[in-house]
Amino acid sequence: MSAQRLRDRVSVRCSIADARERVKTYFATWSDSTGAARLQLRVDGVAVAVVRDARAERDRSEALPIRWGPEDGGSCPSFKGALALWADEDRKVTFVELEGAYVPPTGAVGVPFNPVRGHRFAWRIARTLLLDIAREIADRP
Repeated sequence: MSAQRLRDRVSVRCSIADARERVKTYFATWSDSTGAARLQLRVDGVAVAVVRDARAERDRSEALPIRWGPEDGGSCPSFKGALALWADEDRKVTFVELEGAYVPPTGAVGVPFNPVRGHRFAWRIARTLLLDIAREIADRP
């Protein structure tokens, strides 16, 4: 099955400048000696490895390359895309957006992949990551 587009975003109450710094801190928590950040999410009981590539720091790009896939050979969609931060007219609100494409897992021989369930699962992974980041970067009262 071919790659399927995936895009989701959340809004966070904080300035874009603060959001950029806080996202760096968020991923630095999970960084290894190469600068790549690797964290694990659990979605519907499945372990998912999320990686922020080290080249994001070297490229000075606004968008951070993000990929994920199954942890330890589990069954979940593999994703490649980017995480972007942007602000609209309200400078106190930042949008955290994830956009890219996922490839459904290859099921056992003879077991068809359900594209609707697969898309929902890919979306839940994206949403879990976005909400985790949002919790970490939001202004505190």
